[in-house]
Amino acid sequence: MVDMTTILSVITPNISGFLFCVVCNKRLYYNKMILSQLKGIYSDGTNKEDCADIAQMYGFYDENDDKKFTKNEGGFDAPFVIQESGDIGFDIQGKQFTYNETNQPILKDFKLATTILQDNEKAFKAGTIIRSDDPSLKSYRVQLEQKLQNQDSLTSMLYDYQDELPTSGILENLQNNPDYGMPEARNEFINSLVQARIDTSVAGFNQAENEADRKRNILTAPQKRTKKLFTSMLNSINTDTMPYRGFIVIPGTNETIVRAAEGAIDKWLIADKNGTIKTNQKTGKRLKGYKNNEDLIASLPESPY
Repeated sequence: MVDMTTILSVITPNISGFLFCVVCNKRLYYNKMILSQLKGIYSDGTNKEDCADIAQMYGFYDENDDKKFTKNEGGFDAPFVIQESGDIGFDIQGKQFTYNETNQPILKDFKLATTILQDNEKAFKAGTIIRSDDPSLKSYRVQLEQKLQNQDSLTSMLYDYQDELPTSGILENLQNNPDYGMPEARNEFINSLVQARIDTSVAGFNQAENEADRKRNILTAPQKRTKKLFTSMLNSINTDTMPYRGFIVIPGTNETIVRAAEGAIDKWLIADKNGTIKTNQKTGKRLKGYKNNEDLIASLPESPY
């Protein structure tokens, strides 16, 4: 007895695709893929009528015409017929066609979407601005033109990745403008991707600059101590909390400022690092001090931090 697979395989070349899914024990797998459109395998750009025909072709009856094919709706007997020409055909709601005449559902192009997003991520992390006249954009445009020549891939990008890719306005034009077709959509999408590459590079550059500024502003332990000393010094001066003979170390110098006694002509006196009042070596008189807080603060060096 001749094996059924052998008989079917020689009927016509038209059967080969169907045999791959059915005879080679792939039918259930394919059925699961048909039913998994809601789970994200099929593109939202798939023609729903084509998807319905293929689902019924593989044995998913839709008895209540709700476009939902389940195992509970009639089992798995495909509407399979042998046409007069000897070709394998399918009879779906009175319409007959061969397997090779069916329009296969469009799958989401995860690979292309990932490639585009990863390329933009590299441009962002590079920390360098890509300008509109940058030669690299020409090669990037050519790459996009090549990858998006496949209409199924273009359809998947436009319908399935609206949140991730710059598709704004393109679908609306496809659906509402009779003079706007896939060639126009392809060109507009490519232009949007090129501009997105530029914008992404600018955003990456700005973030890199902000991070560099943040790191430059991180103080070492000695720098933090110096900054704290300046803050404490100014606070003591402004609030008059420095006691008599108390002194302030001026960072970066060997001098201190000593608080004079009440009623003295100068409120603040210049001293050495140990708090000893400095005098003129020739006259022996103390050096001129500062009459008030404002004069003292104006004479102090600014904090370097």
